[in-house]
Amino acid sequence: MRLTFLAVNCSHSHTSLALPCLHVAAQAAAPEWEWRAVAGVTADPPGVLAAQVAESAPDVVAATVYLFNRAAVFAVLRRVKALLPACRILLGGPEFLGDNRALLQAEPWIDAVVRGEGEPAIGPWLAHLDRPAAWPAIPGLCWRDADGGCHDNGLALLTADAWAALPPPHTSPFFAHDRPFVQLETVRGCPHACAFCTSARTGPPRYLPLERVATALAALYRRGLRDFRLIDRTFNADPRRTTALLRLFREPYADCHFHLEWHPAGLTAFVRDALRAAPAGQLHLEVGLQTTVPTALRACQRRETPARAWENLDFLCGLRNLAVHVDLLAGLPETTPDTVAADLERLLRLGPDEIQLETLKLLPGTPLAEQAAGLGLVAAPEPPYEILRTPHWAPRDLLVVRDLSRLVDLYCNALPLRDACRLAAAAQPDFCRQFQEWLVRQGHDFAPAGLDTRLRRFHTYAGATGLTAVAARLERAWLEAGLGPGNGPRPAHPWRGGPLPPATALIAGDAAALAAPHARVWQLSQPGGDTWYVYDRATGHGRPVAIFH
Repeated sequence: MRLTFLAVNCSHSHTSLALPCLHVAAQAAAPEWEWRAVAGVTADPPGVLAAQVAESAPDVVAATVYLFNRAAVFAVLRRVKALLPACRILLGGPEFLGDNRALLQAEPWIDAVVRGEGEPAIGPWLAHLDRPAAWPAIPGLCWRDADGGCHDNGLALLTADAWAALPPPHTSPFFAHDRPFVQLETVRGCPHACAFCTSARTGPPRYLPLERVATALAALYRRGLRDFRLIDRTFNADPRRTTALLRLFREPYADCHFHLEWHPAGLTAFVRDALRAAPAGQLHLEVGLQTTVPTALRACQRRETPARAWENLDFLCGLRNLAVHVDLLAGLPETTPDTVAADLERLLRLGPDEIQLETLKLLPGTPLAEQAAGLGLVAAPEPPYEILRTPHWAPRDLLVVRDLSRLVDLYCNALPLRDACRLAAAAQPDFCRQFQEWLVRQGHDFAPAGLDTRLRRFHTYAGATGLTAVAARLERAWLEAGLGPGNGPRPAHPWRGGPLPPATALIAGDAAALAAPHARVWQLSQPGGDTWYVYDRATGHGRPVAIFH
């Protein structure tokens, strides 16, 4: 018997742990099954992937489905079922956390889906594939019988002991060691029950023993892997475990990079000390702020206080040895365009490395999706289930905030423009929306544009609105980014005055660069003083190698 797993990811750099996790879990209950895999991305033609699946002659095709790959997976598997009518199709993933009866009735090519964690279900289902009488005992299985009736076995969850007893996914031949980063799962479930998150329905936290984490990390490190994204919705939920893991990362793995999901409310003194001690550049914290409106926090079943969240974010953004990414959500119950703009402006003044502003999505199976009608929430019926209207958000407001999100990506998150955005947010109330409205009036859209174009637009805005310090910072940013020194919004000029004036001080780079044989110096004269930029043509790039002021 042969199973083909269809793995459709958003890009070639991404991969999912679902295949290796399911493979190792199925071996004990159904060792006679031969596994194969067909991998692709959402942009691949569905007919191509369907042909590859069909060529493997499977008895079963399985796939994990989430909001960003659902359309692509369904398009492929409808074709597979047409090519191989006798093939069984089993699906799992977060798309099936809700009530699956309507789906099973509408999509007759699907034989069964699993709600929850797939490991307890995959082996028993394969072992009893032709004995539907045994299916009611399979955790999480939802299926349609021969008479069209739908059956629902609830939610499948692994116990902590059962999870720890499974072979690690990296021991499966289907574990991808050749991607830019790998996922390392350390926790199942989440201690929080945020109403908009699928983790609200994935059970209480079950922690992989620290020894198992250390063993897996060591094995992956020996394979040459250095970039890890931990699958743990709230890495800082347990302060003792958090500090133990940060200590583990710090010493043997100082040359590695770890992406961690972080809750804004949890930051004890011991955790702060562990973060301060992390090697520079090792940690990337993704902080799920979402909103600081108290009534919205209560509506979403979040327990943190805004004051505590802001205090912790202030600390994190002040650390220079790690990167901080902060998430905001527009369209949550009890929020308005004004409250989202206020959170965004305050974040800009704190200065995280990246801000991600997204609109709410009512994901299947989440409490908020089930409460939508009572809360007056209207969302798209198909992926990505984006919010369309709330009592406080008109459809037009949500279109505007999508453009605001693009502005944040194009300007606030762009390293050469970041300092100027922070200065602008400190000097001008409601800076982002003011800038957004100005760009629209000027006829500019929010499509990707070159750095030189964005910088010039920003500089024009700063000049038009009296943000002189912002304009001056952008003039320097032009040269620092390696753009043509003579073509900037305030052109620099070749320095022909011999040695630099004695009062100048090095502010960046290497002072010895002045003596390099291929060194060239440009002078930028601004009302606040002059700056000298040293370029070395032998380096092969256009950025200055030293800056004096």
